[in-house]
Amino acid sequence: MRSSERSTRFSGRALIALFVALVLHPWSHNKGLFGSFPGFENPSSLKSDLARSQSINAQGLRLLDRGQIGMAVEKFRLAIALDPGNIEALNNLAVAMEKGGNAQGALPAFHRALRLDPKNPKLHSNLALALRRSGRSHEAVLEMRTALSLDPGDSEIHRNLGLLLMEIGEEEQAERELRAAISAESCPAETHAALGRLLVREKRPSEGLDEYLAALRCSPRQASRHYDLGELYRAAGDFERAAAEFREAIRLESGNAKFHRSLGSLALKEDDLATAQVELRRAIGIDPRSGEAHRDLGLVLSRQGKLDESIVELQRAVQLLPGDEPSHLMLARALRKAGRSNQAAVFLDSAQLKSRREKDASLAKAYNNEATALLENSQFEQAAARLRQSIRLDPTDALARFNYGVALLLQNKLDDAIAQFDVTLQMQPDDPDTHYYLGRALLAKDRVWEAARHLERAARLMPADPYVHNTLAVALAKTNQLSRATAELVAACRLEAHDALLAENLACVERRLQGCVPQLSKLRAGPSTDGQK
Repeated sequence: MRSSERSTRFSGRALIALFVALVLHPWSHNKGLFGSFPGFENPSSLKSDLARSQSINAQGLRLLDRGQIGMAVEKFRLAIALDPGNIEALNNLAVAMEKGGNAQGALPAFHRALRLDPKNPKLHSNLALALRRSGRSHEAVLEMRTALSLDPGDSEIHRNLGLLLMEIGEEEQAERELRAAISAESCPAETHAALGRLLVREKRPSEGLDEYLAALRCSPRQASRHYDLGELYRAAGDFERAAAEFREAIRLESGNAKFHRSLGSLALKEDDLATAQVELRRAIGIDPRSGEAHRDLGLVLSRQGKLDESIVELQRAVQLLPGDEPSHLMLARALRKAGRSNQAAVFLDSAQLKSRREKDASLAKAYNNEATALLENSQFEQAAARLRQSIRLDPTDALARFNYGVALLLQNKLDDAIAQFDVTLQMQPDDPDTHYYLGRALLAKDRVWEAARHLERAARLMPADPYVHNTLAVALAKTNQLSRATAELVAACRLEAHDALLAENLACVERRLQGCVPQLSKLRAGPSTDGQK
């Protein structure tokens, strides 16, 4: 991701809700990949401790394989206590903690392992996945890139990097990595499917279909591949082919509630109520907590005139899907038909409230989009007004907060801008653009050390952006860290060799600021894409 000037990037990050199938890898004790770090102990005692550590690590792996995560964690901790240099056990402890839902707690174990073996690509890859699950996707991309630099031919690292890039909205780079993964491996079904999802999302459905079909050729007996293809056909309106793929998925994996629910919902859409009822009841039998199946079955029963049964199913749907407006609305209508007007009014009010909230969120996004255009036209006050409206409607929208901070910064309302960037970082602590613009605002307030801290974070997360390096160099020069400032400007000039300002700044720092001061690039609004701020 490169822009013609750092200061032109200010909006348009997609807020992506994407399921990413990434797998952290424990290491088996018998691979013999790593050594240990003995201390000053009796050699026979040391050998005994190392052997016991390996044995206990193996016990932990067996427990982890059986899903006994808590017990596995304790085994790995014991293995590490016996041999603090057991990198396998450190990795496995982190993996187990992540599987147990404590991705944040897994990070120190990964960092400790990397201090012992800093050039191990699998450790960097596993750390990246834990960072992603900790809500730090930009840092995850950086770690995955490090893993790839250490093992450029690893198809799984290419795939995982592609999936992470999809998640942060870097579609072009994601496609490149996924295609590299496909080239490096024979018939990788998961990667073909991931590329298919990306291409469909990019409004390239025919190319996406080709990838889904390639995934199916790689694993024709994998039920999920047929299900994914069925969903693609359904989205395209080809219900006959969709139904055929759902049925094949069910034939291969009859105990999957999602497959039955999708076939039942498709039958409902085609008004085949008998098939819909059979499949939805099967889905509920497999997964009684499938709110969507209860909701759709309620609608089937309502159309069949079975009002009391319909109400029971819709009540269950509302319990399982408290935020689902259609469930509340369907239940309100069914209750009203049954003459239970008072109860119907309660659920109708709830449905209307949820509808208003959805409309508010939609309107908030519209205000944000309008503000983006105003920023591009240098109408900063009008943009700020629209963004205040957006934030009032949806206070949790980090993108609107960020853009509001930019609008305030461009009006030189520094304290207010800093406050908005601080709130944005509470929501998205590793967002590189927010760190950059906050650094700019802090520099303008002469809070140089704080600015440098955020700019260092931005430069680490965006190593290919010359204007981030330049801004960090300006901050470092202000604190008389001239050798570090020189290094940043050398990097900036290497990335943007024809920029006169960068060359002048480098020359200024090299002569130790004699008769000169390094300058910032101009901060102004400009065009953006969905993958950029």
